[in-house]
Parts: sequence; C-alpha cells; structure tokens
Amino acid sequence: MVNPQNPRTPRAKTPGIVVIAAALALVLGMNFAGLNAADEPPIVEHMTVVNDGYKVLRRQARTKAFDEESLKLVIEMQKAALAAMHEKAPMLAKVPAAEQAQFTIGFKKSMRDLVTATLDLEIALVEGNKDQVVELIDKLASIKKEGHDKFVEE
Repeated sequence: MVNPQNPRTPRAKTPGIVVIAAALALVLGMNFAGLNAADEPPIVEHMTVVNDGYKVLRRQARTKAFDEESLKLVIEMQKAALAAMHEKAPMLAKVPAAEQAQFTIGFKKSMRDLVTATLDLEIALVEGNKDQVVELIDKLASIKKEGHDKFVEE
C-alpha cells in the first residue's frame, strides 16, 4: 500500500505481522494449555467448574439478581463437586501412608459439605429466598477456604 502523505513511501506492513504473531501465539498457547491440562488430575477440572460457578454467583449476590441460569449453574456445580468427591485429594501423595486413610476421610467430609451446600443453594434458588442464597454463597467461600487450607497445596 502507498502512504497518502508520501506516495513513494510504502506503509509499514505491521498489521500483517501482528496478525501472524497473534495467530502463532494462539496456536502455541493452545498446545501448551493442552499439555498442562493432560498433566493435571481430574479433580482439578471438576473443582474449576465449581470455582467458576462460585465466581459468577458471587457477582450475582451483590445485586441478588438470580435467575434460571443461576439454577443451571448450581446444578453443574453439584455434579462437578460430586465427581470431585470421588477423586483423590491433591495432597494425598504427600501424606504419610499411615495417615492417608484419615486424610481421605477428612477430604470426603469436606466435599460432602460442599455438595450439601450446593443442594441447599439449589433449594433456596427454587424457593426464591434470595437472602438465604446470599448466605449460602458466603458459606461456599468458607468451605473453599477451609478445603484449600487442608487439602490443596498452593
């Protein structure tokens, strides 16, 4: 292309280079993300669903603007939490063998609390009890903190 200011000077072709660089970064990023995801235990995927849902609900709780999508989100969180409950805790391998049974029981109880909280949250949403929904979302935050403190190495 020709620069309208100076017809003899071509414009820099950086937009094309930028597009190529962006496409390359996207492709490489997808490959690296794929490699990392394959290395992670299944519980990470399940808990990511729960955490992502929690973040959306937390934002909705500020205005108590809950809807059908909130309910669908909670149901997906329930499914993911139940699936995660049947996985091994991330730190289990670092726990001495003699303590692993007790550690696993503690993990399962914590996951039970999470599943129960999501069930209570579903009921509160169906009943339209927005104040209770907000309280339960706060409870999810506590469950998350306690669970991560005990069972996740961060």
